[in-house]
Amino acid sequence: MKQLAVLFSFILAFVACSPVPYYVSMDVKKNSQYDINLDDRDISILAINRRGDKDSALVTEVGMGIAEKLESDKGLSTGSVPVYSVLSDDISIDETGALDVVAIQTGSDMLIAVDSLWIGDFIVKLPDGMKMYKDGNFYYNTKVSLPVKYDFSVYDARLLSFVKKKHLEDSLEWTLLGESGVTKVSAIAKANATLKKVFRDMGSEYASMFSPQWESEDRMIVSYDMGQWSAALSFAENFKWQSAMDLWLELVKSPNPKKSACAAYNIAVACEMLEQYDMALKWLDYAKEKYYFMENGQLKAAILKEMK
Repeated sequence: MKQLAVLFSFILAFVACSPVPYYVSMDVKKNSQYDINLDDRDISILAINRRGDKDSALVTEVGMGIAEKLESDKGLSTGSVPVYSVLSDDISIDETGALDVVAIQTGSDMLIAVDSLWIGDFIVKLPDGMKMYKDGNFYYNTKVSLPVKYDFSVYDARLLSFVKKKHLEDSLEWTLLGESGVTKVSAIAKANATLKKVFRDMGSEYASMFSPQWESEDRMIVSYDMGQWSAALSFAENFKWQSAMDLWLELVKSPNPKKSACAAYNIAVACEMLEQYDMALKWLDYAKEKYYFMENGQLKAAILKEMK
């Protein structure tokens, strides 16, 4: 069920015999950025690193970040998504059949690989004696950045093929504030001390692309300041969508086409809140036949996007 973030507010002056629009801010579920269904899949993460590479531990941190985020989003217990550290000498993921063997060995049918991690040199920009004002005080502001490159691959062992390959380049950045200036060595040391967390967060950010996201959008509800209309609005304000819909189902029978259309539109909003998308579209079609207003088409377009 959808969650409401902000309660209703008047946007027009009260007119007793006219419908009054209220707006509600609601969290709408958006499709994942990567159209890959991970439901009911046995997933393993491969952190592939070069033998003797000083940054090999950071590849594993990225893998751990991916695993932890997937576990969190899918409601799995900690450790449900295993992470394997693999030497690049032992596997070439582009070699035909290589990942099929790994899938059998790990008991997985979906593999997410992180490899070819390249980390450049720290770049430090000292404040040159200038200070910045923040929270009532002046601080020296030192900027540190670090260029990185890495590859992500998603292999579906059921399809025997990759379903996603992506090469990413990024620049990690730190802002160091202090009452006294720092040297380049000190700035690099401070940034370097946080690398494990930063790279784990990087993996978590990547993993979020697999999960649906929630974004805030406004929806209109139309009401009249009378009887059942007010009662239905009160139910909606308290997230009791089924109770509100029961009253609107009575009000939709009104011989007044505008009132009937408003009630039908409100029912469509309630159906969307309850994720009954097909029913919502039917009520929007009914409302359009009675009395069309612009928000009807806007809501229909939004629901169709949610259904994809």
